[in-house]
Parts: sequence; C-alpha cells; structure tokens
Amino acid sequence: MKTVHVPQNLRLYQLLERHQPELVEEYTKALHGAALPSYQRVSDEDHEWHHRMILRQLMNAVRTQDRHVLVAYCGDLAERRDRQGFKVEELCGAVSALDGVCTGVLARDPDAAALAQEILDDVSTPLKWGVDRIQETYESLAAVDARRARAAGGVPASASRT
Repeated sequence: MKTVHVPQNLRLYQLLERHQPELVEEYTKALHGAALPSYQRVSDEDHEWHHRMILRQLMNAVRTQDRHVLVAYCGDLAERRDRQGFKVEELCGAVSALDGVCTGVLARDPDAAALAQEILDDVSTPLKWGVDRIQETYESLAAVDARRARAAGGVPASASRT
C-alpha cells in the first residue's frame, strides 16, 4: 500500500481551516477584552469580516509558504487603520493577539502537537513580520505628514499618532 506524504505546512493549513470558526470567535473575544479603544468602536459584524480576512491571509501564507502576501496585507491594513484613527500600538496589539489566539487554539488540538516548529515558523513569524510592516507603514505615513506640514508651515498631523 502506498502512503501519501502530506507536507507539514499543509497539515498546519488543514488544522487552521478546521478551527477557522473558533479562531475568528476567539480573536473577536480577545480584541473585545483587550485595552484597544479603537477596536471597541468596531461592530461585531465588521470584527468578524476583518478577522476572516486576516486569517485567510495567514492561512494562504501557510499553504503557499509565501509570507509576503500577509506582510503586504498588514501594510495595507495599517494605511487603512491610520486613516480611521487607530494608533499603531492598537493595530500591532491586534495582530499580536491573533498569534496568541492561533497558538492557543492549536495547542488544544492533539493533531498540532507534532507541528510546534511549523506553528512558530509559519504562524508566529509571519505575524511578527506583519507587525514590523505595520510599524514601518505608520512611520512612513508620519514622515509624509511631517514633510507636508513643514511645506505648509504647520504642525504635523502625525503628532496625534503617537
């Protein structure tokens, strides 16, 4: 009988897919319970939508082993959240919370026991890179605001970001 080898990243992807509803629910609870004021203004419906989107980006990064799509998404999300008035610490905290939720949910699944290194490499690391991109994006936006303010002779709008 022939055995089929399933790569570890695809096993991890299958686990994330299996637990997707639970991950979205726990992520929403985590953000509602966190000290992230801007996230308290977001409706449950919007939370669920955004959580599905970032989780799908993460799952695709796991499946394809292409972390750059998730990182680019985090940069785009940072631009959007900046326009909405979210502070960089809030968005970074929210993405870091997703890492905690994923590792916590997967830790309860016995099938994930053999995937500890993959969870670190394919979940935690890309999310940390996403946090780095968020910080870089906010810094870039603040620098653009500062240049515009200097050119206009005013106070930079970025003073409200920190």
